[in-house]
Amino acid sequence: MRLAIVRTHPTQYFSPLFKALANVSGLELKVFYLFENRGRGEFDPGFNRNISWDTELLTGYEYEFVTPRPLPFKPKAVFESRCPELIEKLKSGNFDAIFCAGYGLWIDWQVIFFAIRNNIPLFCRPELNDLGVVRRGPRNWLRTRFLNWYFSKVSAFLFIGKLARDGYLSMGGEVSKAFFAPYAVNNELFQLSNFTEEKKNSLKERFGFEKCELVLLYVGRLVPRKGVDLIAQAVTKLRHKIKIGLLIVGDGPERSALESEFDAIGLEKLVFAGFQNQSKLSDYYHAADVLVVPSFVEPWGLVVNEAMASGIPVVASDRVGSAYDLIEPEKTGYIFKAGDSFSLAKKIEQVFEMKQGLGFSRSYIQRKVSNYSIQEAVRGFSAAMKYVSSESS
Repeated sequence: MRLAIVRTHPTQYFSPLFKALANVSGLELKVFYLFENRGRGEFDPGFNRNISWDTELLTGYEYEFVTPRPLPFKPKAVFESRCPELIEKLKSGNFDAIFCAGYGLWIDWQVIFFAIRNNIPLFCRPELNDLGVVRRGPRNWLRTRFLNWYFSKVSAFLFIGKLARDGYLSMGGEVSKAFFAPYAVNNELFQLSNFTEEKKNSLKERFGFEKCELVLLYVGRLVPRKGVDLIAQAVTKLRHKIKIGLLIVGDGPERSALESEFDAIGLEKLVFAGFQNQSKLSDYYHAADVLVVPSFVEPWGLVVNEAMASGIPVVASDRVGSAYDLIEPEKTGYIFKAGDSFSLAKKIEQVFEMKQGLGFSRSYIQRKVSNYSIQEAVRGFSAAMKYVSSESS
């Protein structure tokens, strides 16, 4: 099968999947990118700095950059583009199927309509997460009708987790067309073999947390929708009960304000580590006792995968999509109400109580996330391709 994949730009989370797919027997893969963001020093507004990834994003699979054109009514919207060149490449490529992850961009719709008009099987993998979104009235009715139509045209729906699958089925999607292809990281990158409590204590000392009873970790962009200031509000309620250390890995426009806010609390220890590449993150995860993900909007949240691959529990808001797949209370972490500092404080205290008792099972946490792997995503793609091939034969 010849499969075309359309993406806006290369990323450190999707390139490993494409490399793995390129090794599938009987699959000829080609990825089309619209923008040459190669992770070599480009400015990222979310991190508020230039970012250089230390992983190669463009090796191990066939790819081509095509040139998008700005829409006349949205000339400054970077990802809102049209691309006649892409459509010509899809026409001449003799592809057996086309993968277009979502449906939110103008370019997505050019690809979707091209596939439908030319009877080319269409694969999709949207996040399809409405957590915290209130939909009502005529717009919701139109959206529902539209998704009913769209999913009726999709040949294979690759779902990243429970919420996406439930959303697809609620919109009239067919069970037989749904295939599990989870969002995943390279779990092995975060799994330290022969990891001991002595190693954890050594890492804590390295970062200055040796006097802390509980070390919290946040990893990600420092922007409003991530809700990082909620950690400050929650910790304020606990600082007289628990000697808390906080490790923040990431950067962004809110960093200065957050530094001032956390400094005023009087934590046992506070470390702002700045942006770190994925290959450097393992030590930060292993130095921590728990990852906190307080986002107001988070369709999935791959930091949850990274933390659990490292064997530490996660406290995540109920707006984090991966929480509904990966978090089991008292086994892999806790879910709290988004925006509620009292709820977050309670869950952090429960983590501390667990740590004082039997604690969380590192091996259980790692086993839980092991099903959310790049290999599992490849199996989902392979099953979808087999299904589509059998339907068209």
